[in-house]
Amino acid sequence: MVVLMITGIVITFFILFSFFVPIGWRVKEMLHLKTSLDELYESLLHVKRWPKWQMDENETIPFMYVGPDKGEGASQYWETDGVPASLRIDRCDPGKSIHYQIQINKGETNLRFAIFFSEDLGSTKLTWVCESTSKKNPFERYMTFFYKWKMKQEMKMALLRLKTIYERQLEEIKQSA
Repeated sequence: MVVLMITGIVITFFILFSFFVPIGWRVKEMLHLKTSLDELYESLLHVKRWPKWQMDENETIPFMYVGPDKGEGASQYWETDGVPASLRIDRCDPGKSIHYQIQINKGETNLRFAIFFSEDLGSTKLTWVCESTSKKNPFERYMTFFYKWKMKQEMKMALLRLKTIYERQLEEIKQSA
């Protein structure tokens, strides 16, 4: 009887506390690159180039590209472990920002991203933001903490790969000069 009461109290607290966990979450990462703002902005408009910096080199996922080659409306579709996903650039503010969405499992999960650009003492500051909303059930609300952590790790790794790509390009330019 005591075990049943304690179990009931724990479950009640678990459910009640979940109402204090926000369903919306946001992750923000920044990077400084020694490249011109215009060059970086123009490069990131092309979604076909994104797998180079957003994925591990060992990962091979076939992508299907739809729409224009770059900018608003440029889209890519793929499937991982039987789960379909898509990325679509929704809005571009030339030289300032790129806004896009990723939908996973036919829109069951919707991630909203924005990449902001600004010049900062001879380099370009890139600010990358991801926002989403979890479902309202208690378990999903607790999963929000994991989703934020996982997204932060993925964004950090992607930005490190992007920095490596640009640093390599700068080295090649210096060596050829």
